[in-house]
Amino acid sequence: MPRPSRARSSQGNSAPAPDPLEAALDELALRDPRPTYRGLLKKLKARNAAAYEAAVAYHEEKLKRQAVAAAGELVEEWIEYGRYIAELCAPGRTVLIDPTGLAEPYRRPIPPQRLVLHLPEGGAEPGVILLAPESPTPPQRAACDLLAR
Repeated sequence: MPRPSRARSSQGNSAPAPDPLEAALDELALRDPRPTYRGLLKKLKARNAAAYEAAVAYHEEKLKRQAVAAAGELVEEWIEYGRYIAELCAPGRTVLIDPTGLAEPYRRPIPPQRLVLHLPEGGAEPGVILLAPESPTPPQRAACDLLAR
């Protein structure tokens, strides 16, 4: 059963245009990763202005052109952006966590209902949730609690 859309309608001239990413996330029952990405960008801006500018340029050059992509493709491009920002903040690796809690190397296309985590090298910094299902399973929540918080 699809959940209600977070996207606003385009009725009238004053309503904003529908957000393609929100529509894609709704369709695939995924949480919006942009608040996490904004936090990474703030961290990056404070640490490394040149890397921050590279992340902004990536967004302008690659993501704005993806607005007409299919839902799965659009979400995967946003995950790539999150991976890029996370790597700039703290190099590491990206893993997928399946509904049973099993970790596997990141790959595309991303199978349904996977949690996507960036795990910085050395463990000095917590992992970053790059994408999560709208309703993560208990094993996925446990992985987040252990690795990303």
